[in-house]
Amino acid sequence: MVEAWLTVAGTYPHWTEDTLRFGDSDLLGHINTASYVTYCDTARLIFCTELGLIGPGLDSAAMVVRTAIDLMKELFPPGRIDIGTGVARVGKTSFTVTQGLFHRGACVAVAETVLVCFSRATRRPTPPAAPFSARAAALALRRP
Repeated sequence: MVEAWLTVAGTYPHWTEDTLRFGDSDLLGHINTASYVTYCDTARLIFCTELGLIGPGLDSAAMVVRTAIDLMKELFPPGRIDIGTGVARVGKTSFTVTQGLFHRGACVAVAETVLVCFSRATRRPTPPAAPFSARAAALALRRP
């Protein structure tokens, strides 16, 4: 069960917008589960780029090792979806982001994703790049 504070838009410090496409719908006409995950992936990629974890010339990167999503309301195309993202936890080589997906101000889903930072050269887990800690603190979830 999703904690109520994770369904509040003010919880999330970083925002991305995406499009609800007809091709994202299933036989019932509503957005399919895989599309929710894709919206989260897109927003998380932008988020991780701004955290300095993804980008050209970096020795390290971050990869998804776990994703969980709670769907709370049906969603139908066409339209726009707003994805709020924030850092929930930081470990030695991993971190967790939580995302709230909002349509017309209402939370329609909450996702949690665990990522592990790794060295591109050794393909082994590694602590995140130096600027990560300060940026992660600034982009932490805000519990109201």
